[in-house]
Amino acid sequence: MPDISVALNLMRDCYEAYVLYIFLQLLIQYLNGEENLIQIIEGENKKIHHLFPIDKCYGKVNVDRTFFRRVKQGVMQFVFLKPLTSILSVILMIIGVYSEGDFHLNQGYIYISFINNLSVSISLYCLVLFYIGLEEILQPFRPMGKFLCIKFVIFFSFWQSCFLIALTKFNVFEHHTAKFMQDMLICLEMVFAAVAHSCSFSYKDFIDYSKLDNPILTNLGKVLNVKDLIDDAENTFIKTEINNDMQMEEIANLKDDYETNETNEKIN
Repeated sequence: MPDISVALNLMRDCYEAYVLYIFLQLLIQYLNGEENLIQIIEGENKKIHHLFPIDKCYGKVNVDRTFFRRVKQGVMQFVFLKPLTSILSVILMIIGVYSEGDFHLNQGYIYISFINNLSVSISLYCLVLFYIGLEEILQPFRPMGKFLCIKFVIFFSFWQSCFLIALTKFNVFEHHTAKFMQDMLICLEMVFAAVAHSCSFSYKDFIDYSKLDNPILTNLGKVLNVKDLIDDAENTFIKTEINNDMQMEEIANLKDDYETNETNEKIN
């Protein structure tokens, strides 16, 4: 349906970003929430290396509260940036300065593609660090298959489209042919992805036999409720920084009080 492809692509991009957030939350809930997870990782005092070639520039990373927050921020920036760039591309297309596959500097495609590639790369890297840092405690939940499914559907399909569009610049085939091939490949690949998802994300891991009479629409409403996403983003990007500043201020006040008491004792 090429006539409404822009609207469908926008819906797809927004939902892909939301799926990534839900996947991250699933891993966190496996370990009974963020506070329990933070207590576990800070108790282990574990350190991990960055991946090549970043490990050449940075040393080991402490798997602690700060690590978890930075990783979560790295993943969630894609959750918000991807829908925004999709909306921006639609606006640029309406005003005539966006054409998919057009790499001219006076067109918005090259800039949108650069931002999306950078955002996807950061998000994927943070997910990999998250997996490496928590691999042992997540092992009972068979995380490898889940990670591969998410990476394939979101990241591989994105870079596949970029690769096909890039081939048009070398006159391998026309632009409309590249889009057709991408759509056809996605249709075929999602068959195998669906089978992989049914194995990796089996409903048997989550079924609550005491609540089998719950209506499906109620459960679906809980999944699609984005209020949790908004609240979580506020806590991740805003309140955490404020809380850190407040903690530093409290420490400074305690230090001043201690020095004042110590001085008074000497005078006495």
